[in-house]
Amino acid sequence: MGDVEQRHRAVVGVQGLNMPMTAVAIAEIATLVTAAWLTDRNAAVGAVSVLGTMLLALVTISSVTPVPSHRAFVLVLMLPLLSYLLRLGLPAQAFPQPSRGLFVAVLLLCSAVLVLRRSGMSRRDVGIAWPCRRHLGVESLAVFAGVATATALFVVQRPRGFDADGLAGTSAIVLALGATAFIEEFLFRGVLLTATLRVVTFGRGLVYTSVLYGMLSLGHQSLPTFVLTSLAAGCFGLVARRTGSIIGVAVAHAAILLTLYVALPRFFQ
Repeated sequence: MGDVEQRHRAVVGVQGLNMPMTAVAIAEIATLVTAAWLTDRNAAVGAVSVLGTMLLALVTISSVTPVPSHRAFVLVLMLPLLSYLLRLGLPAQAFPQPSRGLFVAVLLLCSAVLVLRRSGMSRRDVGIAWPCRRHLGVESLAVFAGVATATALFVVQRPRGFDADGLAGTSAIVLALGATAFIEEFLFRGVLLTATLRVVTFGRGLVYTSVLYGMLSLGHQSLPTFVLTSLAAGCFGLVARRTGSIIGVAVAHAAILLTLYVALPRFFQ
């Protein structure tokens, strides 16, 4: 082990993953891949069963895991599964977009708060803090990168965009997308990434959480979407850890959603 990695472990208290925890991390990825494969084949019931089984397994494992950092890691792995499960289970007619995404985000926020209380992480640990002015340049670059990512995703996906009637409807969509962006950054770049970095090195934790986030886009049946989403997640993770705040990346995430689902569809309609 190199000197840099040893210093990183000494500073952040990384304890490392044992074999059972490594198996849990791999099983998480396998579960999301299997759920996406079943969803693509219109086997939603099978996907729900796979996700539910993994959730129950994580709850059981967390209850018998003695190391606090490992227990927190197992608990936060429930968040991507819950996100996929809620998006899959909510009826589209009753929860049209963007209210559907916001509703899912709020439910996940409640789950994340419970995880925070059991894991011992503070608000500052997960980036709930105003960024320093010296970091504005980095966060501005993240916003520009978000807009570029949204443009690439628009070329790949060609989404229809959200319909809005007048200023009030547009304002409601903007608020819903902004709130969704902040909550997702809190969940993934805040809670999930922080808990993961307590048990693995920075590089491995960043790659792992970015891939997990990208897998939530597998429902688009597009490898480019997965790659772009994972790269954006990795970029946002770097910025969040550099600045110690998720505010800047939440703004960048909101820029992606607004560009992808509001600005570009209206420009090219």
